Amino acid sequence: MTVGVAKTDKIFYSAAAGIGNSVVYVGSKDRPRRNPRRDNGQRRLLRGQRGEAPTVQVGDPFTEKLLIEACLELMASDAIVAIQDMGAAGLTSSSVEMASKGGVGIRLDMKPGAVP
Repeated sequence: MTVGVAKTDKIFYSAAAGIGNSVVYVGSKDRPRRNPRRDNGQRRLLRGQRGEAPTVQVGDPFTEKLLIEACLELMASDAIVAIQDMGAAGLTSSSVEMASKGGVGIRLDMKPGAVP
């Protein structure tokens, strides 16, 4: 259990509302990694092709520190309407969850190649 004290006007929620807000996705790079405890059948189930390893996020403490610092800086600037950890949900699912919690809809225009 974690307990802390925070100013109520500095708490950020995942309920996004408003028209014309941008969705910004930040995170560490994903790369294929094999889990020796999974058999070949489970890998096929996860990726759909024989022998292909699932794509997972591999810990990178330096990048994680940079991401935390960037989020804190954005939070201090009032640039964030809502924020949510995506976990395994992915971009589409977490964006829809945030819009739903804010009582609004969302339209995502995915632009291939817009972000490296």
